[in-house]
Amino acid sequence: MLRTPELLGVVLAVCATLLTATTAVCLRVGTERGGANDALVVVLLCNVALFVPAALVRHYPAYGVTTRSFGAFALAGLVGTMLGRAFYFASIERIGAGPSDAIKASQPLHATIIALRGTRGDAH
Repeated sequence: MLRTPELLGVVLAVCATLLTATTAVCLRVGTERGGANDALVVVLLCNVALFVPAALVRHYPAYGVTTRSFGAFALAGLVGTMLGRAFYFASIERIGAGPSDAIKASQPLHATIIALRGTRGDAH
């Protein structure tokens, strides 16, 4: 029998899966007329419009952002979010949502392999 925290985890995982699939389908429909760059701009602007105000309200007044942390966040946003989504949206535009999402779904496997390879040097 699932306990409440486990059930919540299952519900959240199912919701995340459904929302990710919905995102891929919406992007496919959106890139029929617009391009991948249009989708990237819209998604990034929506994220900024939704999450920046929420973060500012949630953490007011102790933001705790240093120059180093701001730089790290900016780099993560540019490399991870912007470039990653640009390639993902372009792949949806070119080969479709199904194949693109299947490749994207293998990302945790690739991240695990890269992380494990990176820890080999730390073990010695």
